[in-house]
Amino acid sequence: MKPLTKTLMIIIPLVTGLTLLFGCAKQKGCMDKKALNYNNTADVDDGSCIYCKTQSTLGDSIQNTVQDFNNNNGHNPYYSQTIVQLTFTSGFMSYNSVQCGTNSCIVNLSIQNFINKTVTFGGIFENNSFGKDTVINTISVPPLGRISLGAIFTMPFSSNCGTSFVNFNQQGTFTYN
Repeated sequence: MKPLTKTLMIIIPLVTGLTLLFGCAKQKGCMDKKALNYNNTADVDDGSCIYCKTQSTLGDSIQNTVQDFNNNNGHNPYYSQTIVQLTFTSGFMSYNSVQCGTNSCIVNLSIQNFINKTVTFGGIFENNSFGKDTVINTISVPPLGRISLGAIFTMPFSSNCGTSFVNFNQQGTFTYN
């Protein structure tokens, strides 16, 4: 056998083996499209997937009662009575990654009607720590019922987050049906 042929017989299988070994190397990574670190070039899932996790923490709660002081020339059967109770509840929403969302302070509102008629009114809800107002023009609460308006304030997390900073200013008058 000629020396060139012997050399080629050794080199060709060696090059072929190295190509198969290194040229077909699998790309490791996260293969779940729902994960934050999804790698579309990965061939092998290496267990490194990262998912969004949220944590909700309940904060403080305060209640305010609202009375109707519109005498309506002596024709208001609910004059100076407590008509509704407003319950403000704060909460904190935090995320394990900034890619999942912004850590937030949330103030929720629920309203309890104390009379046997539908109560309709409006109000301005002020949150001094946020420097923000929420105006609700018409709130109707069924007789002796309760409604939840959900979040009336949502702001990025702040150390001043809480219901103690919420004020309610009534607009107009109550109507009863």
